[in-house]
Amino acid sequence: MAEAIAKKLEQLFKKDVKENIKLIKDLLGGNADFASREFILHPKENLRAVCFFTEGLTNTQEVENAIRAFIYGAPKLMDGNTPLTDKAFAEWVKIDVLFNFIH
Repeated sequence: MAEAIAKKLEQLFKKDVKENIKLIKDLLGGNADFASREFILHPKENLRAVCFFTEGLTNTQEVENAIRAFIYGAPKLMDGNTPLTDKAFAEWVKIDVLFNFIH
């Protein structure tokens, strides 16, 4: 089941963040409450990310705090010597970002 979901996501999403933003905005039909914040995780690697949320239902300060955790943590994760795998990135998000963000 997980493989099928991963395969479907690979078909939908591209490497280009801007293409993915457009895809998601198109799917949601231009809902006025739908918001996104695009940010650079690692300027040297030109690694970009985006956070989607619903205005009015989300504490925007918490969104900014989460984004800040990603921005400050990514350069430490990507030391340039070790290839970044999907698994390593997922572990980093789970342990370093989410754990520290919750506590």
